[in-house]
Amino acid sequence: MPRFTVHIRDEWLAVACRDTSNTIQWLGLEALKRYIKNKPDNGGIGSVKETRFIVRRCQGSGLLDPDDTIDDVLEDNDFVELAIEGDTMSSEFIPCQPGVSNMYP
Repeated sequence: MPRFTVHIRDEWLAVACRDTSNTIQWLGLEALKRYIKNKPDNGGIGSVKETRFIVRRCQGSGLLDPDDTIDDVLEDNDFVELAIEGDTMSSEFIPCQPGVSNMYP
């Protein structure tokens, strides 16, 4: 089963995907659900469905269209970054694996 590692703020989250015909929007929402589940204050997120975000591949920094299917734009074990509206996404952030992020000072 394909898995993807999603970076949200200060966390790296593994998201398994049984159906790669799901969209990037689906992947983002699944990652957000996992993120708020691990935060005592829900990470400051009121509603997952109402949270606006963008997703991009960590390697190459390509923005991903929320309507694209996972199968069309990602490969198994890819790393992606999810930025919540209002958060800053650094143009210098291009890791290919979990580690030190220079996204946040």
